[in-house]
Amino acid sequence: MGVNFGITMRAEIDPSKLQKEVEKELSVQIYGKTVVPVSQGVFAEMRDALEEHIKLDVYAEWEPSKYLRRSEHTGMGTSLLESAENAQAIYKKDGYKWTSGLRYEPTAEHDNPEWSEPDMEPDRLIGRIEKKNPPYIYEPKRGEIPKRPFWQNFVTEMIEGGRLARTVETILKEKGIAEPGDSIRDVLREESDGNY
Repeated sequence: MGVNFGITMRAEIDPSKLQKEVEKELSVQIYGKTVVPVSQGVFAEMRDALEEHIKLDVYAEWEPSKYLRRSEHTGMGTSLLESAENAQAIYKKDGYKWTSGLRYEPTAEHDNPEWSEPDMEPDRLIGRIEKKNPPYIYEPKRGEIPKRPFWQNFVTEMIEGGRLARTVETILKEKGIAEPGDSIRDVLREESDGNY
């Protein structure tokens, strides 16, 4: 015959503290299994898409006759494309809401002082390229440089075109979290304000 041995423990547990601990543990597990890979994948996909739009919507749309592109002449300054390649990942947590994105900060610095505007803010540079506002300081002939809406096209492709949703769906399916046919497109569209 065997001997049974056991111990009974009684502990006073504050239900609110227990719930907080459970929520904290679930948050850590969800973050590690889902949020980190999704955030990393979203950042990589956004950076790739931005680089594609710079090449297609900016560089392919206009060949300068006078201006020397920084992307084609090393040492002239950081190009739009290099700025995209060096974009920084943004990961932010607010309660149970996680935000992933990228910080893109192109510069208007150029080795040639005639074409350089080192104090121009990134948003103003993007506005110049997209809408010609503010106007170019080096445009050789009136109207030669077309409007090139690379940022707007990038945002539109990511949200309305569904590229962001497909990226998240793919990652979730690879991790076994989402089933084939699951869609988060509507959630992404509701949450996005177009700024990354």
